[in-house]
Amino acid sequence: MGFFSLSEDGRRGFTLIEVLVALAILALIVPILSLTTVQIIRLSKTSQDTAYIVRQVQNVGQWVSDDATQVAVPPVLVNNGFTPSGSQFILTLKYPLTPAEALSIPQILHTVVYTLIPNATPSPQWFTLTRSFDGGSPIVVGDHILYTTPVSVNSPTWFKLISGNAYELKVTAQIGNTSKTRTYDIQRRVT
Repeated sequence: MGFFSLSEDGRRGFTLIEVLVALAILALIVPILSLTTVQIIRLSKTSQDTAYIVRQVQNVGQWVSDDATQVAVPPVLVNNGFTPSGSQFILTLKYPLTPAEALSIPQILHTVVYTLIPNATPSPQWFTLTRSFDGGSPIVVGDHILYTTPVSVNSPTWFKLISGNAYELKVTAQIGNTSKTRTYDIQRRVT
């Protein structure tokens, strides 16, 4: 028996048995391929979410660390860095940054305001962190940032004074079930 059979009038074609066997094999292969495809798509989405939130946490850490190292005087941090409403913390920056610059540039004080803006989705509640320099237009420095009040040791995000010149910044970002947390130890420059 070959792949094609001859009919009584001499035409070639598949027999019913051959067609049924091919359909049975196809019925076994299609679910496996579709399941694999769905898993690849889910894995890709999870990888994209993870990369996005890692980038958000690192971006917040970079901005706040850069600003906090330049603080003129240690700020009075209420509610671990955020105002009682839990929405802002303010850093006053001192320029010039080095003693050499101080000889040629007069000392200038600048104000940086970080603001947490809640998203519209109540669960899970996440925030966008913006940075405004000297009252200018705010820029987004982080998205999907988790924040809860009152702030405690178990809070997902905080900025707090550890000692006279040292701060700790803890940032947590989350999308769906994927979350990343990083803690930054920041040392203020003393001029």
